[in-house]
Amino acid sequence: MKKSIFLTLFVLFLATMGFIAWSYLNLNEAQRLKMGAEDGPIETFHAYIFMAASALGLITAWIKRSRLWGVFTFLMAAATAREFDMHKEFTTDSILKIRFYTGDAAPMIEKIGGAVFVIGLLFSAIYLISRLFKDRHRLSLNNFPLVMSLCGFGALGFAKMLDSFARLFPGLIEFHHENGGLFRMAEETIETTAATLFLAAVSYTLMRRT
Repeated sequence: MKKSIFLTLFVLFLATMGFIAWSYLNLNEAQRLKMGAEDGPIETFHAYIFMAASALGLITAWIKRSRLWGVFTFLMAAATAREFDMHKEFTTDSILKIRFYTGDAAPMIEKIGGAVFVIGLLFSAIYLISRLFKDRHRLSLNNFPLVMSLCGFGALGFAKMLDSFARLFPGLIEFHHENGGLFRMAEETIETTAATLFLAAVSYTLMRRT
């Protein structure tokens, strides 16, 4: 693994854990809930980081004439829209929820539009996975954009696990309830780290190109 990759991951890990520890030691539960809330300062911050990643991704896709970076741009734009709550701005409910499609509240035209978007996300994920298997020579711990992106997806998955902690570990519901603010802070902070990893991946690629 290149030193630059190790240092980037190490610094981001320390910054993430340090900020979570700081919030635990210096903020009360109400303050943590406020900072980690939907539309709170942390969520807004990483929404803009996703936006920056999508903008740089578009530039990279244009310069490199790369479908791979085009898909990356689409995913970053989708993440930006999700953080700004655009996934439910023009519909009855969130298009990412199963009940939106199974219930009777949303009109059929909304369900069709939501399904098209979700299918686009699925095909994008399938495309990325297929490219990894096709271009095996790129599977290296020295590939900065690949390592950053994979760690970014991993961080998003871990943040989602924290969001679903009470459902995944029903025996710890009381613990989760007592520390809800800390869990929210941790989730949003890790999502910010994920966004930063994606931004690092595309920034590195663009700088190397230019």
